[in-house]
Amino acid sequence: MKNPVLRTLLSVSISVLILWFLFRMVGDESNPIGLTDLGGILADVPIPMYLAYLGIHLTGVIIRTVRFRVLIRAAHSNSVPGFVPLMLVTLVRNMTVDMLPSRIGELFYVGLLNRGLKVRMEACFSSLAISVWFDVMVIIPLVLGLVLYPLLEAGMQQQLVVLAIVLVVVCTIGILILHPGLSMAARALDRWSPGESTGKSKMLGKLAAFVSAFSTSVRDSLGWSTILVTFLLTVGVRVCKYSSIVILFYAIAQAGFPELAEAEPASVVIALLASEAGASLPIPTFMSFGTYEAGGLAAFAVLGISVSAAGLALFTIHLVTQAVDYTLGGLSFIAFLVITGTRPVSPNWRSKAAVDK
Repeated sequence: MKNPVLRTLLSVSISVLILWFLFRMVGDESNPIGLTDLGGILADVPIPMYLAYLGIHLTGVIIRTVRFRVLIRAAHSNSVPGFVPLMLVTLVRNMTVDMLPSRIGELFYVGLLNRGLKVRMEACFSSLAISVWFDVMVIIPLVLGLVLYPLLEAGMQQQLVVLAIVLVVVCTIGILILHPGLSMAARALDRWSPGESTGKSKMLGKLAAFVSAFSTSVRDSLGWSTILVTFLLTVGVRVCKYSSIVILFYAIAQAGFPELAEAEPASVVIALLASEAGASLPIPTFMSFGTYEAGGLAAFAVLGISVSAAGLALFTIHLVTQAVDYTLGGLSFIAFLVITGTRPVSPNWRSKAAVDK
């Protein structure tokens, strides 16, 4: 669907439909709280709790920005952005990551780096790909730690073990694709591209040069010192992300959902992991509304926590986090355009290898 208005209307309709179905399914007539009460609940949350969430969230943004700089520098990019412009890109990335299904919005990071900060495309993609891989990999010890939590039922522990195994498989496949898969693909493309100067051969040649440069950037970024620093920074990113949302969860629970205020922190983290997984599904929802709540509700249901209250609480948390991300991201995008003078044009796909040729 090429029409952006129709695409947006479709995604909004799908989100509304999923949310309507979820709230109808978990609705509890004995629970007097409804969607119309959410404004009052948000007003009852103490301001210091919002500030605590925002402060930890921004700390995570700073750590994520440092991680991007480490990976861009490790890729031997021709240009390593300054901290402030790269932080603006990171804030825009946080805004757009859930804008499209399956986290395709991550590609806004690539476009802004390439067009606005003149970072070569292979370094943009390598820093993004390695960051995503570490984001997934670092969840494995967290999940295994939750398995050992004594208050979890055996059924939930088994499901977490299965999740850990799935994550290990995904990470293994991912690192094999990044290295040596990319270098193998580059060599294959180089063999397949004919020597004639036809349109098709030129396209294959450019693709082979880009994949080769991408592979080199990934290989350069996987030195042991870079791996260690990136891992530690990723742990910091995850700690900030989950701790900030856990604080927000309990603040909202105490303001309007007292039955959720006594939930174990481990249960809340499990639900947040499930919500994050739901938001990553390839379903064309609007800002991941519907899929985010569905993932968290499924986890809360398995944990035996009130799903009628949890559904509204997750929806409220989603509203707040998206409002923060879109406010900071929108302001950062405007500031980025002013600072760099970038206009929204197509990305520069010319890699260093292609230029050298």
